[in-house]
Amino acid sequence: MAYSMDLRQKVIAACDRGMKTKQAAEAFGVAPSWVRLLKQRRREDGDIAPRPCGGSKRKLTEDDDDAIHDHFKAHPDTTILELKEALDNDVSEITVWRAARRLGYRFKKSRSTPANATAKTS
Repeated sequence: MAYSMDLRQKVIAACDRGMKTKQAAEAFGVAPSWVRLLKQRRREDGDIAPRPCGGSKRKLTEDDDDAIHDHFKAHPDTTILELKEALDNDVSEITVWRAARRLGYRFKKSRSTPANATAKTS
């Protein structure tokens, strides 16, 4: 979690008054490396606000979500590979699985699914 703007402003103000990086870090209970990075960011960007945190861009669009819904309506016992092939998008199987899970679909065997080829061991 990012440090508050209030703390950032206090650390920068202390450094501007002549406090050394290590002293400011000890005074405010932060790492000296963070104080150095904060000072560097202000020097290079003119800003001390925290950068946006994490996350990645979705690889499947809302149109792909609609296609997943349509495919499950037409083929309720579909597999991830079949669903991946139905989408006109070059994404991994795990991406398709995550999208289906997010939309509320599960990939479980149904009673109509053929049994495994292995025999009982007992």
